[in-house]
Amino acid sequence: MAINQGTFKVYDLTCYAEIWDYIDDPENGSKVWENNVPDIDLDTPLGGTVNLPFGEYLFAREGRYGLFLDMPAPIGNDDFPKNNKIRFGVGVDDTKPTSSHTLIPPVPTGQYPWYKSDVTVKIETEDPISQDVSSGVTQIKYKIGETGSWQTITGHNGTFKIHDDGDNIPIEYYAIDRVGNEESPHNTFTIDMDQTPPNVFLEYEYSGNSHHIHSGLTQLRQMIQVKCNALNSG
Repeated sequence: MAINQGTFKVYDLTCYAEIWDYIDDPENGSKVWENNVPDIDLDTPLGGTVNLPFGEYLFAREGRYGLFLDMPAPIGNDDFPKNNKIRFGVGVDDTKPTSSHTLIPPVPTGQYPWYKSDVTVKIETEDPISQDVSSGVTQIKYKIGETGSWQTITGHNGTFKIHDDGDNIPIEYYAIDRVGNEESPHNTFTIDMDQTPPNVFLEYEYSGNSHHIHSGLTQLRQMIQVKCNALNSG
């Protein structure tokens, strides 16, 4: 887009564009594309704009590029000629990010392999540098359980908690970088969680005579048969 930031109308301009590849020759680069848009009329002073249809260029290789734009103004009709030239650095990132996790606490708090309290999962990620380019991780996706919904952690590191009971609960997570590269394959692991205490039911029966020692207590003269049933609802 070209912008007329001056106070005069300007006609018949041409904008030149070049793309340079700095992958094989990082110091000097090599020109891989050029184009121009002629007959540009900026006839609205102080902010008038014109779109410049340069077309498309496919960045087929991962690495660093430079985009250079130059739109010379008529001689003597431009008080600020320096703003006619613009340079952009372009980084092409085709490398997938990676991630890993640690558990807090690191070992089960109950009888192995069971946890009996909340577990915090800490995710750390990396977007490897390739050809001097790394766009950086911007989010982490994770899911708890087979039917759980995907949740998002914004940023390159983060944590989430596991607290619901279950046997071999599947956990899945992966990282996504700034340009949309998705970690593959996804990371998976399982965890055993039981935070529900068991219930104990006492059944007893007796036969024979008895007498009260005092209020609330009974002395038995025969054997009592006691049966305990434990129910773990977790």
